[in-house]
Amino acid sequence: MTTSDPKRGPAKEVPLPRLKDADELTEVIPLLRKFLNAPEASREIRNPHAELPVSEDIKRNARPSAVLLPLVLRGDEATVLITKRQSHIRFGGHLCFPGGTVDDADTDAVEAALRESEEEIHLDAECVEVLGSLGDYYTQAGYLIKPVVGLIEPPAFIQANTDEVSEIYEIRLSDVLNSESYKLTWHTRIRGHYAFENVAHVCSSDHIEPDQSKIVFDTKIRVAGPTVSILIGLYESLLAFRRGL
Repeated sequence: MTTSDPKRGPAKEVPLPRLKDADELTEVIPLLRKFLNAPEASREIRNPHAELPVSEDIKRNARPSAVLLPLVLRGDEATVLITKRQSHIRFGGHLCFPGGTVDDADTDAVEAALRESEEEIHLDAECVEVLGSLGDYYTQAGYLIKPVVGLIEPPAFIQANTDEVSEIYEIRLSDVLNSESYKLTWHTRIRGHYAFENVAHVCSSDHIEPDQSKIVFDTKIRVAGPTVSILIGLYESLLAFRRGL
């Protein structure tokens, strides 16, 4: 983790834990399965940004929503699917997970996340093995987000719904689980926000194939807002869980 313009930043940092050993998060998928079946997985995801906390009033009135955190098994390299929202819709241009509001017709957050993923990227729910859910994350905009972790084993079909999604990317799970991928930018002396800054693979094909030799990670992306908070929450939770075993 690095900071920008340190002269403007406050004396107090908002540090992320670092890996002491490159092997500390090996065999991530089996570790993730254990974690999502443990009580620790239900803990509320903290807001890692340097900003005022979400008020209790906002939390009480937060609108339930769900996102799918899709993990793709590509040989030895697992990836995370992420989408870019169309510019003409709310939060246009943001990089985020497929998802949206939990409707009255949805039985739970899992159903909502899978339904929204099918609508946004045509991902068939039958192709997703739901591993479990992370704890809730509250946003300043008044949403209660439930991240649902799902495993996709290729081959699988995806295609952007161009009314909502302009691009689909894959990022390495190993980059998500590395504190060096996160940069803290200070906007004032007391307010700053994290972002995930690394390279991604652009999903130009409709088919996700198991062969990872054809994947090229050459597109720089920046993930911010609630989505980066969820990535950091996954990273911190897995690290703490692994160290507690």
